[in-house]
Amino acid sequence: MPNKPDAPIRLAVGIFYIVLRALDTVEDDMNLSSFDSYVLEEDKKDVEDARSAAKQRLLCQFAQRLSDSVEGNADKHQPLHGFGEGHERELIENMDAIVYGMSVLPPKLRQVVLDITEEMGVGMAGYVSRDLKNGTDDAKDFEQYCHYVAGTVGDGLTRIFASCGYCPADLVSHRELWDAMGSFLQRTNIIRDYLEDLVDGRAWWPRSVWELYVTKDAEFGRSKSLSRLADSASIEAGHSTSCLNHMIADALEMVGSCLSYLEALNDPDVISFCALPQVMAIATLSVCFDNQKVFQGVVKIRKGQAARIMLDMSPMEHPTIFELQQNYLSWFARCTREIQAKARRAATRDPQAQRTDNICGKIIKVVDSKLQCLQESGRPLGQTHSD
Repeated sequence: MPNKPDAPIRLAVGIFYIVLRALDTVEDDMNLSSFDSYVLEEDKKDVEDARSAAKQRLLCQFAQRLSDSVEGNADKHQPLHGFGEGHERELIENMDAIVYGMSVLPPKLRQVVLDITEEMGVGMAGYVSRDLKNGTDDAKDFEQYCHYVAGTVGDGLTRIFASCGYCPADLVSHRELWDAMGSFLQRTNIIRDYLEDLVDGRAWWPRSVWELYVTKDAEFGRSKSLSRLADSASIEAGHSTSCLNHMIADALEMVGSCLSYLEALNDPDVISFCALPQVMAIATLSVCFDNQKVFQGVVKIRKGQAARIMLDMSPMEHPTIFELQQNYLSWFARCTREIQAKARRAATRDPQAQRTDNICGKIIKVVDSKLQCLQESGRPLGQTHSD
């Protein structure tokens, strides 16, 4: 990514991601004994689970802790230690390096990092003490979680891009676009990681969706549970894949907004940075669609395909906006057609097949139109965003 002295976007984005990685390390630590040394007396008196209260407080105060440290007031807070494993633990225990990186950022970019860190930390804290073995409550709850952990990243990146002149300033106000960019990626990860999250005891598939495909076991008296999707009977009956396809169809609804966001960017390096994960996501949804292996392990795209996507999205291989737009649109067209073909093959047994087919048809129509405009004009698609 570009890194001009007056607009150090590479440094800003790097620090932004490292800070959020540190925050996420605290949030991901499910060993609540790690928070023992951060429990306060009021936690023991007023909160049933003192460790959870300590974890919530650390998440909510993470941005303030960072801000105080940058201003030379690190002694206001107990140092962070003992969270995560491997490189993540090393990151947490070397926060001084992050503080230095923050200190050399221009104030406007530093504030973006602090604002997003605070919003994400407070949002994450709201899910700490919840029983998530059976996922989030409904579509609204699920989307709120996706916003806090991923949509906020889209917000922060857009504010950084706009501050440095790499996208129109008004793109910052279009939440429906940058929020979709983050949510599409997060939804894809949650869909792919069904089994891993279930084992961890913190799942995210919304109850309002999975309950449509899971029935109560009258013989054994078992109530409805998200884990039932992994049962061989559910998989063999097609209920599990129908639920999976429903989740994917919901995610595909966001593709149009993602494409509009990408079209508004006006620097090849920034386009590459943003388009690569989006293309990886649509390719992942293609391989996951109607695939019962999602309920038996982690499904990933082939390494060769991943390498091809990275080359197609590389600004070193394709240094113009025109080429990059052509490449990411071609991948969206290809993967969406794959999903549409699978949906049509599943039409006799999947209640979401027609809906998925229709969504894919709309995406393909938009993408084909954009590709035709590129071909006919020989110029990049419009570089300004408007309502």
